[in-house]
Amino acid sequence: MRNPRKALAADGNKCHDAVMSPINYVNPVKMAQDNLEEANRQLAQATTDFAAGRIPEARLLQLHELKDIASADLARVVKEN
Repeated sequence: MRNPRKALAADGNKCHDAVMSPINYVNPVKMAQDNLEEANRQLAQATTDFAAGRIPEARLLQLHELKDIASADLARVVKEN
C-alpha cells in the first residue's frame, strides 16, 4: 500500500498532509453569542408551541434551562477573553 502522504507530496507542494487539515480560528465570544441567540430563538418558538399545546411543559422548561446555560456561558467567555 502506498503512503498517502508521499503520494500527495509528489506534486512538489510543501504543505500536503493527508491526515492534517487546516486550523480554523473560532472566536469564542462570537460562538457564545451565536449559541445564546439560538437558545433564545428556540425558547421563543417553544413558548408559542407550549401556548398552542404542541409541546409539554417539561420541554419548555428544558429550553429555559438551555437559555440560562448559554447566557452563563457567554458571561464566562466574555470574562475570560
